[in-house]
Amino acid sequence: MSKPFSKKKDAYQRHFIKLPSDLRHYVHHPKVKAEMMYLYALIVDYLNEDEFGYAFPNVDLLALDYGKTSRTTSDHLKVLRDIGLIEIIDGTMHGKAYVPYEPLEKEDFYEEYPEAWDAYKRSIKRFSELRQQSKLRMQAHRDKQG
Repeated sequence: MSKPFSKKKDAYQRHFIKLPSDLRHYVHHPKVKAEMMYLYALIVDYLNEDEFGYAFPNVDLLALDYGKTSRTTSDHLKVLRDIGLIEIIDGTMHGKAYVPYEPLEKEDFYEEYPEAWDAYKRSIKRFSELRQQSKLRMQAHRDKQG
């Protein structure tokens, strides 16, 4: 049986990938899909910070964990690199390696990527319009009910 997740310290006893909340802004970047944040999480999980300072799973292993093909995984890794979330290092003793970087804070992210800010504003506008339409439908329904 499933049990509710708890954010309380030490409530979750198994391994947990800690991710910064600032990642949520990256989904508004036109090149980013929300699923790419999971790929970023996998790289964070594979990070061997103490010994090497990078993660070094091969693309096939990442693809397996990510649930995508190796080609899609490689393409998504390039997007993560292009938006500054990871660095891809060629030629380490482990082959390719990945250094995950902390995401930019909200203000810095939208300043760096104004197209993401525009997309975010469009999303807010769409949300507001849908909410207003729902209110009008509810009011019409109530008026009809008497």
